[in-house]
Amino acid sequence: MELTQEQIEVINSVNDDNKIIKVESYAGGSKSTCAVNIAKKIRETDKTSKILYIVFNRAMADDARRRFKGLDVTVTTTHAFCLKRLTA
Repeated sequence: MELTQEQIEVINSVNDDNKIIKVESYAGGSKSTCAVNIAKKIRETDKTSKILYIVFNRAMADDARRRFKGLDVTVTTTHAFCLKRLTA
């Protein structure tokens, strides 16, 4: 899949100053594709940074884990993320 100009701009905006990246789009807007490419760009220069990808449900989490395989990205649902912090 070829990236759109908007996706390329988001990916190219990633640098050492960006600690949190938020991408908003409609359903099917290729946010996950953009996120995978962001993770790849980060891993090219920084093998130690932690990357967290939060999704709404388990099906999305399972799909994201498959997409991010080999990129050392932690994928969790909003519910699991909050539950872990509340019970820690």
